[in-house]
Amino acid sequence: MECRELEITLISAQNLENVRNFFKKRVRVHAKISLGGNLRTQNTTPVDKEGQTNPVWNFTAVYTVGKNAVKSHEIKLLIQFFCVRTS
Repeated sequence: MECRELEITLISAQNLENVRNFFKKRVRVHAKISLGGNLRTQNTTPVDKEGQTNPVWNFTAVYTVGKNAVKSHEIKLLIQFFCVRTS
C-alpha cells in the first residue's frame, strides 16, 4: 500500500469565546488535532499563554495516510480547543 505524508500546521485561532470570563481568569488555550477523532493520531499544541481569545501556536503535526484514503476523501481532520485552568 502506498502512503502519503499529510502535514498540518495550526497557526492560530481568532475570536474564541472567553469561557473563563465568568471566573475572571486568564484564558490559556491549547488545541488537539487528530484524524477522525482517533486518539492514536492525536497531537496537542503547546498552551498559548499570551493570546487569550486569539491564541497563536504555529504547531505542525505530520501524519502518514494511505494513498487510497486520500483519493477517496476518507480523511477527516478533527481540531478541538481546550481552555486550561489558571490561578
